Amino acid sequence: MSEYFIIRLLNDDFFCNWIRIDKNGHATQEVKEGSLSDASKEASKFKIIILIPGTKVSLKKYKIPTKNKSNIQKMLPYLIEEDMAEDPEKLFFTYKLIKNKNEVLVATTSKDYLQKLIDRLKEENITPTHIYSDTQGVPDTPGHLTLIAEKNLTYGKIPGELPFVLENFNLIHIWEMLPDTFKSKDLVNNINLYTDHTGYDRCKVEINNLRDKTTSVNFLKFKNGLLPGLGANLIKKPGNSFLVRDFAPATNWLALFKPWILSSSLLLVIIITSFFLQLLEISKIENENNFLLNNIQDQCHSIFGSSDINTCKFMVDEQLNNTPTDLNNINTSLFLEIIEQIARSFNSDIVLESIVFREDTMDMRITTPDIATLDTFTSSIEGLIQLSVTIQSTNQTDNGIDGRLQIREVL
Repeated sequence: MSEYFIIRLLNDDFFCNWIRIDKNGHATQEVKEGSLSDASKEASKFKIIILIPGTKVSLKKYKIPTKNKSNIQKMLPYLIEEDMAEDPEKLFFTYKLIKNKNEVLVATTSKDYLQKLIDRLKEENITPTHIYSDTQGVPDTPGHLTLIAEKNLTYGKIPGELPFVLENFNLIHIWEMLPDTFKSKDLVNNINLYTDHTGYDRCKVEINNLRDKTTSVNFLKFKNGLLPGLGANLIKKPGNSFLVRDFAPATNWLALFKPWILSSSLLLVIIITSFFLQLLEISKIENENNFLLNNIQDQCHSIFGSSDINTCKFMVDEQLNNTPTDLNNINTSLFLEIIEQIARSFNSDIVLESIVFREDTMDMRITTPDIATLDTFTSSIEGLIQLSVTIQSTNQTDNGIDGRLQIREVL
């Protein structure tokens, strides 16, 4: 099953919206809205992810001296009790170990709310695979404060920090409340601002004021609301699922022990499927090879008037040999490092529109299917320590997100 059915709860009456998204984060249907009963009519054939309001979930990091799951389970209630005003017996938590750190990310919500939700899902014959806080779908963009405005809520994410959601705060006040240490480190002075139509109506008068206080504000209005982006981000980078321990789905042992009855036929199906998948993969590689070859030939014909690759190579070598010595001052090492990192980060969803390298800075324009893919691409490039990527602008086009990036060496 390669598609996920994402249901986002919008209020305490379980009014919701929903969408189907494939494993690559691409929406395969328009966002729909209605009751859980309406959603259940379309959900049965897919893996179901429920997003609960971030206002009902507390996210917190805790330092721990152990990675033993049993010990963590015993320690966390005491740590949570110190932070939370509520009775810990009324709370339910789920945690994830943070890679390469002695820390855990803990998500906490009300047991009563979670039980009420699961009971309602059972009434509607909805069996979720995961239940996440919608806040954990807010993207992390290096060097940029992410703000998402929706009705009276503002979601936010500082690079490397936990996401947050605030109710009835305007954008200027949120930015002013951020600790000066983030501003001095230039983590929040560039802002990516996203809204749906309700958020835009609330904050449109603030955008210019925000630009006056910060270095830059990239603005994008979502035609289909927040759900496609939140869902895609959580598919690619799962959050803390509340379907654990007391709320873990019951195991259907009878179904688990039946497979041997059809084992022979299943094995045959697997072998045949594997064979055809290999054929499809070979066909895909051949098609990609032909596409690249045709593209090179088209470029050769456009530049040199010949589609013959050997002729094209000869003409390029001739031009390189006749290149003035002034061009030797170009930082070829940096250029090649940037090109190598871009090549590693590229995938079939990204279209390179233009690229210019001058004065040790590369300006490039790409088209991606969504903002999450653009964020992943920039983050991957910045994985190389000495490179810094700045998103100059993003614009929604018919083909996806038109992004203009600037890549340079970190001094």
